[in-house]
Amino acid sequence: MFGNPNFYGSYLVMVLLIAFSLYFVSDDKKQNRFYFLVSLLTFAVMIFTSTRSGWVGELFGALTLTGLIVWKRKYLWKKWAVLLFSLGVVFLVIDATGEGGYMNRLLTTVIDPYNIVTDQATGEEGSYRFFIWGKSLPLVTEYFWLESGPDTFKYVFPNDIAEVKEVFLGQIVDKAHNEYLEWQSRCDGSPSPVSLPAAGCRGVMASI
Repeated sequence: MFGNPNFYGSYLVMVLLIAFSLYFVSDDKKQNRFYFLVSLLTFAVMIFTSTRSGWVGELFGALTLTGLIVWKRKYLWKKWAVLLFSLGVVFLVIDATGEGGYMNRLLTTVIDPYNIVTDQATGEEGSYRFFIWGKSLPLVTEYFWLESGPDTFKYVFPNDIAEVKEVFLGQIVDKAHNEYLEWQSRCDGSPSPVSLPAAGCRGVMASI
């Protein structure tokens, strides 16, 4: 249905945050248990997707809920603590069955930015995303007004330079893995000065 675990992870973030919110506001014990179990199940599925972007999104979402809903309502602290502890147990159990692979992947969300900041980057950080973004940025100015046409990123990205060939071993980079950056370097039906505000409006509507 989703084709890409990253897309699936994005939807799971929304489902999980909704489940958290309903868990907070529900006073009915049966509903509470239901939302609690839904939260645990959705969290487990998110772990299995191995999408770090989803994990990071969930972290920021949980911090936002803590600040907006839980922090000023002391009666929710225990409820939140029980849920967080249970989520931690779920993660540790799944990680144990995966021989530590999920924990190692989680740690890369800290290690990768550290390597970049300390100038120890290898190009593999963020599943090569930082490398791709760095090589894609010059395309923004080159194709800003006329752009290159729909689904042409693989043609405008510098796949033929030695550094890219060395990193990707001849594999063609056909996506920027960043929607806004990709829109700026190729055309999806309208020029960049129009498409970027349109993308922003779409994001606002999706969050309502």
